[in-house]
Amino acid sequence: MKNQQDYLGDLAEIRSMMERSSKFLSLSGWAGIMAGIYALVGVYIAHTLLKFKPTDQAYDSV
Repeated sequence: MKNQQDYLGDLAEIRSMMERSSKFLSLSGWAGIMAGIYALVGVYIAHTLLKFKPTDQAYDSV
């Protein structure tokens, strides 16, 4: 059976894991906007320069 010190150690470990998991890298607002702009530029390049047209693709069901 565990004693009080074991439980306190477990709680400290859980707290440490929760603090580490909450420190994740998130995108700022401007980074999200820039990612969207880059995506639109990629769509433009695929559509005009590479002559990609999704309607010309054959989607045959098997």
